[in-house]
Amino acid sequence: MKNRLPAWFLVSFVSSPALMAQNGFSGTWKVDYEAAVPTKVNVWYLKDGLYRCTSCSPPISVNADGQDQPVKGQPYDTITVRIVDDQTR
Repeated sequence: MKNRLPAWFLVSFVSSPALMAQNGFSGTWKVDYEAAVPTKVNVWYLKDGLYRCTSCSPPISVNADGQDQPVKGQPYDTITVRIVDDQTR
């Protein structure tokens, strides 16, 4: 048992730096605030079970039924809107 203790210590000492090596997310991250801030505000409407964004380009109009609705021309493929109650936004 005494012979195994130095071997275990040596293995853990040598492998520790390898486990702390940098990965793809290590380093300094900088935010480009000019690109991150939208230039215009989108205005969304919910009326008669229809969720619309008329200021979006292209405009979006989907049913607020809790199901995935396809959208085109956006950075996302689908949108889901569900009406919880008249106080929840």
